[in-house]
Amino acid sequence: MNQQAFGVRDLSPLEKLRDDIDGIDGRILSLLSERQEVASEIGRWKRSLGIEIFDPAREQEVLRRLISGNQGPLSPDSVRSIFSEIISAARSVQQTGPFAYLGPQGSFSKVGIIGGKGRMGAWFAGLLEEHGLEVVCAGQSTRLSSRDMVRQCRTIVVSVPIAATFQVIRDIGPLVPRDGLLMDLTSIKKAPVEAMLRYSRSQVVGLHPLFGPASESTDMGIVVCPGRGQEGRAWITGIFRKSGIRVVSLEPEAHDRMMGLIQGVNHFSTLALALCIKDSGYGMNELFQCSTGTFRKRLDRISAMLDQPPGLFGSLLMDNPFTGDFIETYLASCSRLKRICSHGDQRAFEELLESLNGFFGKEERES
Repeated sequence: MNQQAFGVRDLSPLEKLRDDIDGIDGRILSLLSERQEVASEIGRWKRSLGIEIFDPAREQEVLRRLISGNQGPLSPDSVRSIFSEIISAARSVQQTGPFAYLGPQGSFSKVGIIGGKGRMGAWFAGLLEEHGLEVVCAGQSTRLSSRDMVRQCRTIVVSVPIAATFQVIRDIGPLVPRDGLLMDLTSIKKAPVEAMLRYSRSQVVGLHPLFGPASESTDMGIVVCPGRGQEGRAWITGIFRKSGIRVVSLEPEAHDRMMGLIQGVNHFSTLALALCIKDSGYGMNELFQCSTGTFRKRLDRISAMLDQPPGLFGSLLMDNPFTGDFIETYLASCSRLKRICSHGDQRAFEELLESLNGFFGKEERES
């Protein structure tokens, strides 16, 4: 009997296995659809109770349970990757916005960091991974190029020295999708944010951590500067707050003006003291023997500063357009104080300290 005449195929082993895969895929898709319906119901309950949709602790709990129960042959990394995408898709039915769904170029849960192997980039990568996000890094020491990484991720972070920031933004900005998010981690904000707005179509946020990557302080703050869009800024701000990081919202120009004083004059005066000590004629051993605790802290600060790459502080002093004016104010203040001391004007000195005490007093700081 001719089986082909009755529509019956003589399946080869390979074709039979492929048919089995097709059947399994169908069942998986049916289960995923069922899972999405349950996730949608959870979302409705969260909204009605005023509970935030994104729950990183719960997502990590789910991933740990699945990895722990995995009997193979899938590797733990494969389980994490697959279910991270499934969780991201479930989140998409619980909330609206361009950062909550699986898309052809990646998903909200996958973040690319250019310069992610550097100290601040590595800190940021670790923070995001603690919230269950997948992080991909690209840089000079990685095989993956920045452009290839951008094509994989919807959220992109630029964490490179300020001297290289603008070239990187020009290069990758046009590749970030319109429904994506482009951010930077630099100490200067106006020019980088303007560059991100110019060279990309995506949402834009400027970030400046107010601490070093090795900081052990319990009072960590970060400046968040608006660029374009609100959803991305709300998302990253939420992550910082969940991590106990104090969020300061500033326009880019207002940030740079304030940093001209906080960072520019601060580092300028530290370098000026270092030069004064170097030119004093005393050796470091002599100074240490006679140093007070306060002076040793100043010496420690100088040493810590000199351990950093020169370009870091050079950028803060030379690239921020507001630093120069504050340095002029600082030098004028030095001249004023020098004049009072040189003339031995005790009354002027006391009046100066009284005015400073009024400004720096406890009540003023707490108000």
